[in-house]
Amino acid sequence: MNHATVLKRAQNVTFEVVAGEAILIDMNSGTYFSLDEVGTTFWNMLDGSRTLGELAAELAAKYSQHGARYVAAVQQAYATISEKQIDDLALEYGLEDDEVREHVQMFATQGAEAAAELTAVFTVTPETVLHDLADLVATMQHDNLVVVVK
Repeated sequence: MNHATVLKRAQNVTFEVVAGEAILIDMNSGTYFSLDEVGTTFWNMLDGSRTLGELAAELAAKYSQHGARYVAAVQQAYATISEKQIDDLALEYGLEDDEVREHVQMFATQGAEAAAELTAVFTVTPETVLHDLADLVATMQHDNLVVVVK
């Protein structure tokens, strides 16, 4: 399996998304598999027309943009941020409150330099995503959830 591999969902698998996470059920065996938010996004992209490399690039762009929005939100609010805003940011971006506080402190002490540092931390590369997808796909193939188109 490599960046040129094309996959699609197996016909014997049904799924439902609950609270942003997909629950997959192999109708032949009755086994189920759950996916987190990123896995669910990947699952929804599996239409048999794009390569793993293309999917990895799309996921990397999506989640890098997500990180950039978080950095911008912290940068905009750091001087007057409230505990409620910290809680809201943590919840929205899947972070712990203490992590958000640490990032706020970075802006307070480093100013604009903090934005570049945090943006680098939250940037996702297609290579990293492709590596992670390879692990996920291996498990999904083993459980007969996906099939190779080419």
